[in-house]
Formats: sequence, structure tokens, C-alpha cells
Amino acid sequence: CSFFTTALRGVMRHHKMQPIDFTLEYLKEWMIKIGKGRSQRVGMLRRQFAAVLYDIWIERNSRIFRSIVTGPDGIIRKILSFDKL
Repeated sequence: CSFFTTALRGVMRHHKMQPIDFTLEYLKEWMIKIGKGRSQRVGMLRRQFAAVLYDIWIERNSRIFRSIVTGPDGIIRKILSFDKL
């Protein structure tokens, strides 16, 4: 989904990471790769990836049930502020 890729690219750009190909197979391999690490950065990436998925689910529900729309930039800001807590 383009909303997901825009949000994830924004998070990756913030962390100065190389953009990735967003095919399902590549994304699965990328998650396996970062899932094995134990560094603070890997932990942060896992949390932010989960936040992207969660916030997209919340966005979906807001659009369907409350007719409230937030753009990808708003989701990116919310995700990045989550890790500052």
C-alpha cells in the first residue's frame, strides 16, 4: 500500500537509512535481518516498524468509522515522537 511505503520511507529517511525495495519478499528478508540484531538501533527500528503498522491500522479505522483522515506526514511525525518518550 502506498500509505505504508510512504510512512516507512519517512522513518527510514529520518534515520539516514538506504531506501529499500518494498516488495513483500524483500520486506520479509529485511525484517528477518534486523530482527536478529541486539543493538539499540535495531531495537528502535523494530519498535518503529511496529508503530508504522499499528498507526496505519488506527488510520484505517479512523477513516472508516470516524471519517477522519491523517496524511502520511502526520503518521511519520507521530511515529518519530513515540521513540522520544
